[in-house]
Amino acid sequence: MTPRSIEVAECAGSYSLFLEGFSSWSIAPTGRVPDHTCDLPSIKRAPSRKVYIGESSPNTCDLSEEFLPEWCGLEPHPESAGNYLSVFVLGWSYILSARLLELRQTTPEDRIVYTSNKAESDGHHERDNRDYFHFDIGTDNYAEVQWWAAILAEGCGWRATFVRDSKKYYPPWECHLNSSPFILHHSAQLESSGCTVEPPSSSKALEYLCNLARFYNAFDQLVTALAATITLPSHNRFGSSITLPSPINRPKPRQNTELMYACQIPTTTELANLMTLSCTSGLVASCLFGSFWKPGISCNLASQWLNPPLKQVFLPYIHSKNFISIIYAMSQRRPNLASLWLGSVVTGLLPRIFQVSRSFLPTTSLEAAVWTSSPQSFMDPQYHRLVPVRKIGTLDMIPREDEFRLLFVTDFDSQVYGNPPLSPYPPFGFVDIQHTSLDVRLHLSCCHKLEYHSWNWQCHSGRSLSDSGTPCLRKGTKPNFKTNILPAVLVVFGILSMTVYKPKIRIENWLHKYSILLPSALAVIGLLPHSIRYSAYNAIIFVHSSLKGLLGPTVIWRRSRQPDEEEFLDDELSELATRNLFSWTFFTEGIRIEEKIFWEHEWLEFLIDREERVELSEHSSSNSEGGLNDQKLDFIRMWQGGVAVHLDEIIPTAI
Repeated sequence: MTPRSIEVAECAGSYSLFLEGFSSWSIAPTGRVPDHTCDLPSIKRAPSRKVYIGESSPNTCDLSEEFLPEWCGLEPHPESAGNYLSVFVLGWSYILSARLLELRQTTPEDRIVYTSNKAESDGHHERDNRDYFHFDIGTDNYAEVQWWAAILAEGCGWRATFVRDSKKYYPPWECHLNSSPFILHHSAQLESSGCTVEPPSSSKALEYLCNLARFYNAFDQLVTALAATITLPSHNRFGSSITLPSPINRPKPRQNTELMYACQIPTTTELANLMTLSCTSGLVASCLFGSFWKPGISCNLASQWLNPPLKQVFLPYIHSKNFISIIYAMSQRRPNLASLWLGSVVTGLLPRIFQVSRSFLPTTSLEAAVWTSSPQSFMDPQYHRLVPVRKIGTLDMIPREDEFRLLFVTDFDSQVYGNPPLSPYPPFGFVDIQHTSLDVRLHLSCCHKLEYHSWNWQCHSGRSLSDSGTPCLRKGTKPNFKTNILPAVLVVFGILSMTVYKPKIRIENWLHKYSILLPSALAVIGLLPHSIRYSAYNAIIFVHSSLKGLLGPTVIWRRSRQPDEEEFLDDELSELATRNLFSWTFFTEGIRIEEKIFWEHEWLEFLIDREERVELSEHSSSNSEGGLNDQKLDFIRMWQGGVAVHLDEIIPTAI
């Protein structure tokens, strides 16, 4: 959770204000060969992560009918109603911003103020009827009216600021309307012009928000809007503007939504946990992009695994703005993350996620996997195991993915292998035990398990402040991970949001159905002559989709609509995943003899100097003393820096 303690250090940059923290993990062995002891420390420290609490400018948004123009309700009682999602999102943006200031205020300048901009009220507007949205806020409380007038104002009706070294920073959730259509209706007696009202606290603002949800019987939209607000900081990272649904007045639903959903509204204490998930670098991205990943798909098949459904299944739904079908499909993939997918539609982030997913691999976040109980990569704690040893000829071999896990676990102080590889897809193949690092050989039979221990905040003194978070176990549930950070609201809310009204025409669990045949079939295709690969690929996909009903009635993959050869041969994601994985071990392990053929492939060969490649391949091994010389290290670092710059150009790193 975002800490209140002033001991926690803040770092102020040109464009952001952030805290730093790191997770700690238990890596105690659960099995061992008799008469052997394990000298590895029981706790591994992960590298620090940035938790952004201030940006150089606040967010702005527009209203549009492009995303979720109609509210269809949540199951088990779907029912059409008015659409007030934009109003609730703007209200939540204030609440999260106010709560952050309450937790991190250090000077009198850290505060929320009202500006002179206000939404107009009945009888005090001069616009034509066609230009405004008449909105009854259902209150006679003057302070409440003033709050809504600021929240729904055009431009900036309120402002939350941190001031550090005379520079202003704004909470990452602060969001204002570029243009406001709202004309407020209320029964409050307007005070004299000399009367001033202070902006409310986060708890009082939440009370106002609940009053509106009660007035419109829209608590289902209230909890949905919270999920949308959690995604707001991610828009800057992916260069996506914030677009909220235009409001619509409709008759109130018959079902009492307060009885069904009010219990899912988090307390201000629980809000801090969700805020940490929202503004910690890479966590939301890891959750969303991790939903595309599936165990058993190796790095060299990532493109063939992901490109066909992205283009042939989801792209038509995005073009037709049938986002409900996409939400339902992704909810089936990752039930606990369904709330984030629903929220990404409300704010207009979802199309951008699909746009970049074919050529972008996010930083793998083990914290996100644990805090949300949702698998995201082959490095997740649940996949750490006793390493299987296979006899191949005279050699003892282990899967390369298990070697990677051991390299990560045994680097307990995160000096070399602190972060997991930049790929959720595992490396392919096996490695000779004798050519692995000493740490891998020493702990091969230890069966080290990776278990989440705690989060730790960096303090001014160089110490760290341990934060065990809020237990999030729901009654009757048995999550796969020990989850200490997120409260029950995220797990319950995730399952709740999964039940968005199911469309009559829906996408089935396409990735699950692919897993029946596609991985092994694609592996076989890789062995075929290049001239017939494309035909074999089309035949497998066509038969598979016909027998298993992969596609809905509106998106039938007929022979006349098969993917073109250019799409099939687009290996950009596979190339990126493979290169990221092999470069992860390149610095310390070098190029082993059995890997020489890999480094002659075009995906990897440019990483090393062409004239020195043969010499390096012949003499480099994991236990050699020479390793890489400074010139080669500089070359690799230059390449990695170039990749980072390239990614920054595509996806601005604002969080």
